[in-house]
Amino acid sequence: IHRRLLHTATPPLSSRQTDMKASSDDASDPRKLMPLRTYADDLREKPNVEYTIRPIGFVKSPYKERFGTPRQATVETQILGGTPQEGELVLDASIAKTSLRGLDGFDYCWVMSWMHLNTGYKPLITPPRLRMGRKKGSVPRVGLFATRAPHRPNQIALSALRIVSVCEKSGVVRVRGLDLIDGTPIIDIKPYVPYCDAFPDAASGWVGTLPQANGPDYVRYSPPPKHLICEESVPEEASSSEDSPRAQ
Repeated sequence: IHRRLLHTATPPLSSRQTDMKASSDDASDPRKLMPLRTYADDLREKPNVEYTIRPIGFVKSPYKERFGTPRQATVETQILGGTPQEGELVLDASIAKTSLRGLDGFDYCWVMSWMHLNTGYKPLITPPRLRMGRKKGSVPRVGLFATRAPHRPNQIALSALRIVSVCEKSGVVRVRGLDLIDGTPIIDIKPYVPYCDAFPDAASGWVGTLPQANGPDYVRYSPPPKHLICEESVPEEASSSEDSPRAQ
């Protein structure tokens, strides 16, 4: 019986047969036959190309102007109402249909928006909180891209907001902890995913040298608007345009 099985076993494929089988497998999936693409190199030769971004919706916010608007979504001091506010991300009807499905399963979302009221920028700035405890003239300046300053070459904002509710039918995402003023154009919405978005042990540059990373701003004008008055003392100095909060 053993000898008979050896004689009836399927003989191994020749190299030619193996090549033909591989070719057949490749033909079943045309993606395997695609040549190397060069479009990335083609675009690199056009560094000044311009792109057009169309908003997918707009922010409905209780903040109507920059004073009292949090500089970051997690800030809870020197803000309107003294506590994080709720607002809505209202999407365009042509985009909202089914595009929000599944977002209600996440606690937070990233919101990219266009700070449409800001103009111009400086390559070196002094973050307001770096002035705390330092004498005038001794405060270091840092590069724009080492800060969250709102005035940038492209006025793009990135906010991590708490999702309160999602209405797929109306295309509205209700969020808490807004740091954007009313009417801000929305560029994109993405779910916040902890395993790839959170790095709690990461170095935070000059922010890590502050006594309190999420503390109040150093306000250089006096008196401040009534909705910014808090227990912290406010230095009586002149206002500066580069001290504007993160919002517009």
